[in-house]
Amino acid sequence: MTTEKTLLIIGSAPFTIDTEQRELRRFNRPEQKIPFDHLKNDGPFYSYRYTGKTIGVYERIDLDNIQDVTIDLIIPSLIIESNGLITAVLKDDLNRMSQKEGWGFFLGDETLAMRLSGKLPHIDLAGTDFTID
Repeated sequence: MTTEKTLLIIGSAPFTIDTEQRELRRFNRPEQKIPFDHLKNDGPFYSYRYTGKTIGVYERIDLDNIQDVTIDLIIPSLIIESNGLITAVLKDDLNRMSQKEGWGFFLGDETLAMRLSGKLPHIDLAGTDFTID
């Protein structure tokens, strides 16, 4: 079984899991953080009410005119404690459970995080680089 660095996707925002700094850090905007201290420990799960306004997603925008999305997250403790190192099989199982139970997250990888951050994928066909849009 191989493990790869797993990112926690909340809405369309990818977060790295940093157990050393004890925070979830936005992949493409590291100044936007969710400290582990803000997560409520419910035994085998952590819970958190996520809104873009609370972590500063809407910069330079009149917040009174924003229809913010609220996601009530339920995150299994093993995700937080794993430092983002989760096997592919476990990641698939957790993604299915999150969707079925409405936990509010998706586990992805750096490729997905780059795409969610606006970077278009590139492929090389016979020595020619193509951007997929």
